[in-house]
Amino acid sequence: MTQLVFLHIAKTAGTSVLRYLSSHIPTGQIMSHGDFLHLPGQYIGQEVAARYRVISGHFGYDQVRHLLNSSRAVTFLRDPVERVLSFHQFCLHPNMQKRFPVARAAAHLGLDEFVQSTLPEVVEALDNQQTWQIASTYWYRDRQKHRHWSDQNLMDAATENLAAFSLVGLTEYFAEDLRRIGELCDLPAPHIVPHNLRSPTRLSSTDLKPATLSTLRERLALDMALYKRIRSERAK
Repeated sequence: MTQLVFLHIAKTAGTSVLRYLSSHIPTGQIMSHGDFLHLPGQYIGQEVAARYRVISGHFGYDQVRHLLNSSRAVTFLRDPVERVLSFHQFCLHPNMQKRFPVARAAAHLGLDEFVQSTLPEVVEALDNQQTWQIASTYWYRDRQKHRHWSDQNLMDAATENLAAFSLVGLTEYFAEDLRRIGELCDLPAPHIVPHNLRSPTRLSSTDLKPATLSTLRERLALDMALYKRIRSERAK
């Protein structure tokens, strides 16, 4: 049995991936989203991991590094600006605002001020989250432990860790990459590609004020570089 570790970056079609997996794998064998947060120390030990065929969550690479020698690891990246805009829209859902400080900040501040905010909960979700999550973890407290890292240190760590992944998917190739995940797990190919949690009204970068877009790109510079590199390699 192939065990899959899915490093789920928010708003990169991860819920759709899990819907496909759960259509073939019993839900009791799937750890997902924030399940790991309920474990002591948020640590997924070998004994706990052995209970699951799929270990998925919004964890960082450091939290599953010890599992990857015996598992297949996958993740998805998304255009960084589009990902943040999708995340902001998702935060406006009332259920999100009940559960997460970042969602309440998004609703209170509005998009332009949200992009400018230095609140810890906003920094976690906005400042190069994709790169941080792959390099280490993205929580604000954990970023502080690595505050001595330069941008190059962060990018080098992310690049090195990506080498351990069997698949680094891109959302624009979602149908193709979902089939590849099925092959890794010896599952039937998806007949219908699921799309979950799509925002009903989707913003794009062209809808932003020039100053807002400029600030967002500055805060996402490493994510943009990482995404561009993976996309370029994919095009070869």
